[in-house]
Amino acid sequence: MLEYCDYIAHLVHKALAADISESDSLVLKVDGPQLDLHATEGYLQSTDKTIIVEDRNGTFYQVTVQALGK
Repeated sequence: MLEYCDYIAHLVHKALAADISESDSLVLKVDGPQLDLHATEGYLQSTDKTIIVEDRNGTFYQVTVQALGK
């Protein structure tokens, strides 16, 4: 089954990054998308992608793109 986690995560990251340039943005920083890699072995565990967002108050958020199937 073909999954589009990379594409969707790219769109979310791009939109959040674009928002940073707005003068009234609440978003301070956007990192990612990060791959779902095994902690010690380094192999790809899933197609999940994670984006870390920091707001201007210093709160961090984790945005995860995960295929749920049909």
